[in-house]
This record gives sequence, structure tokens and C-alpha cells, in this order.
Amino acid sequence: MDVAAAPFVPGLAAGALWLWLAFYLPAAMRRVYGGSRLATSLRWIVLMVLHLAGIGLAIGAAVGFGIVH
Repeated sequence: MDVAAAPFVPGLAAGALWLWLAFYLPAAMRRVYGGSRLATSLRWIVLMVLHLAGIGLAIGAAVGFGIVH
């Protein structure tokens, strides 16, 4: 591998993971739980919003804990 291309590998990996998250997870949810595409999309959106809220709370708690101590 060319040394100049090495910094782009994490960016490519992150892009590949975002594509996987955007396409594979809803397809897997639809296959496992069934339902229409609309119901699966809404279920996936709700789960992603809750996931981001949980991460935000965890980061906020860590920052708050770091400031207090």
C-alpha cells in the first residue's frame, strides 16, 4: 500500500460502515421482524434516534463528571 493513501483508509472504513448501517440493518430488521417497508423504516428511525440520544446522554454525563472531578 502506498504510504500517501494510508490516511484515507479510516475515512473509507467509516464510509463503508455508514453504508452498511444505512442499508443492511433495515433489510435485516425487515427480514427478521417482517412488516412493510414503511413500518420497518419508522422502526429503524426510532431506534437510531434513541441510540443517538443515549450516546448524547453518555457523552454529556462523561463531560459533566470530568468537569466536577
